[in-house]
Amino acid sequence: MSDSVQVGGNSGAVANLPLRQPSVPEDGKARLAIQLKSIYDDYRTALFNELYYSERVEMLDRWRLAFDITIALLATTSPVAGWAVWKHGSYINLWAALAGFGAIIAIIAPLLKLTDRVKSASELKTGYTLLFFDLRAITQDVLASRDLSQINLELYKAAGKRMGELTAKDDSNPSSARKKELQRRVNAQLPPSSLWMP
Repeated sequence: MSDSVQVGGNSGAVANLPLRQPSVPEDGKARLAIQLKSIYDDYRTALFNELYYSERVEMLDRWRLAFDITIALLATTSPVAGWAVWKHGSYINLWAALAGFGAIIAIIAPLLKLTDRVKSASELKTGYTLLFFDLRAITQDVLASRDLSQINLELYKAAGKRMGELTAKDDSNPSSARKKELQRRVNAQLPPSSLWMP
């Protein structure tokens, strides 16, 4: 059994989120423990990815806004360009430099496709958030019943299919420092000791 969860499906980025190892005294309990470990791994992975894509959406959105504001303010047709201050002395050169910078940003911005990247990250965030809530419902039911019902097993299979679809769309490889911070947050929100094992 693996003690890590995968983030960034195609990127190969791995976040180590260890779960306690189940004891395996008898066959039925061993099978249940293996099934629960899989559910819990996906539950914690969904939270990890939801946290990651939430941050990614915010960061990409800030960049997009900064580019848009820069382009709007520094465009030669902007009201700022008409200010009288730019027509005197050394301000003429300053405005020329600022307008040049704005032109470069205007050229670069469409190439970065920030709007598309924000949309993609938002869809992944939403997908992982919904997956997290579905897996949380299964986990809470397991905790209450101290068993994995056939209905919850079927729900988990459907969630696993959605996890695969989301993983195929993953587009990022977070840095080691970012992974460690996200792992810390997952461990704080979902400590392995809070997850029931037979």
